[in-house]
Amino acid sequence: MMRDKKINHAFTIGYECFVSHYALVDRINVFPVADADTGTNLRISLSPLRDVDNIHDNGEMSDILNRSAIGNSGNIAAAFFREFIRVENIEDLGKYAELGRQNSWQAVAEPCSGSILSVFDSLVQSLESSGNRNFLEIERQLGESVLDTTRKNPVLERAGVVDAGALAMFIFFTGFFRQINGEDDFFIPVSDLLQID
Repeated sequence: MMRDKKINHAFTIGYECFVSHYALVDRINVFPVADADTGTNLRISLSPLRDVDNIHDNGEMSDILNRSAIGNSGNIAAAFFREFIRVENIEDLGKYAELGRQNSWQAVAEPCSGSILSVFDSLVQSLESSGNRNFLEIERQLGESVLDTTRKNPVLERAGVVDAGALAMFIFFTGFFRQINGEDDFFIPVSDLLQID
């Protein structure tokens, strides 16, 4: 079965939405180390997603993602997307999000909630509760999971920011789901989630 072209384009749009904010993601990066590279690492690690239309073998795309992954956030996200890239239609979203979530939690030695992983957890829960269809509600729940990172992680709470990787994935999935939903407004409400004091 071939992947729905709308899904293919959604991967590209999600990546482009994130890339337009990657420098901001770098700027708020304080966890696990304040090295200001989460946005850059994710930009590099997920760059194969912009070429989904040109790679028709999911195994090949998984290999490319694996080779592209750098840094903690890049390795976590690549682990998720190695499974999620197998989505062929809307009905597949929940199944491959769950497989990706499981992989992402195994991608680093010390995984913790209040991080990029929380967005993957929330994605799985929101897809399940919405039957893979209520994209506005999914976006809302993902936004809440980003805000929760500050409450769950003392490092983020002290810095007064959300988790950089979680914000990056929120931006990606907002673009991804808006494309699937046929919307043409890709303004991502990032300022509502930054919580910079």
